[in-house]
Amino acid sequence: MLPHYLDFEVVWFDSLGAKSSCLLIETPDIRILIDPGIAVMHPSFPAPRQAKIKWCEEGYEAIVKASKKADIIIITHYHYDHFTDFDEDIYFRKKILAKDPNEYINDSQRGRAERFYRNLYSNFGVENVELLMQKPVTRKYPNPLNELPIAITK
Repeated sequence: MLPHYLDFEVVWFDSLGAKSSCLLIETPDIRILIDPGIAVMHPSFPAPRQAKIKWCEEGYEAIVKASKKADIIIITHYHYDHFTDFDEDIYFRKKILAKDPNEYINDSQRGRAERFYRNLYSNFGVENVELLMQKPVTRKYPNPLNELPIAITK
């Protein structure tokens, strides 16, 4: 660990053979695990399927091990290579800071978020998680590129 500042560990990343972007950040005060998810590489990735499965399993074990060190877990969005659907081995006794499932989200990620929270809450004995979640609402958002005139000319 760097003296009096922070340590940055790549727990698992795509370059290790399975889809993931999991990082562990350690400061003297807190340890944060970002995006504890992993998925088998896509079919066009140049490796045998068995190797891809093996790397995915190894990555999962590395994520579980890193989660034991973490105080906080951050889920940036609901793609399986960025979060693991509720898994007590990873999330037990952690503060979870997760992407809002009600804003800037498509239907497939909303469905994954609903499953995640349903599984999370049922682990604590809450059966009807739908009562805790907002109903999906379709919203219109401005095009962010309209605010970036220089960027869109590049």
